[in-house]
Amino acid sequence: MPASVYKVAKMHVDIPPGADKPMPESTMKDPVKRGFYLVTIGHCMECHSPRTDGRSDLSALGKGGEKSRGRGA
Repeated sequence: MPASVYKVAKMHVDIPPGADKPMPESTMKDPVKRGFYLVTIGHCMECHSPRTDGRSDLSALGKGGEKSRGRGA
């Protein structure tokens, strides 16, 4: 899969440890590793991880993050 191309000027994207290289097909058989792959390519951790000084806290991936304000909020 080719690397993502961002069209926003000067956008900084932190790469979580373990997501810096392609995963082999054999790794995708492990459900946890496949899930990691899916949330990484889907950029889920951009909102679902805490931020420090405007950057994702890679030591706390998926442990909170942006507050969603739904209709009732």
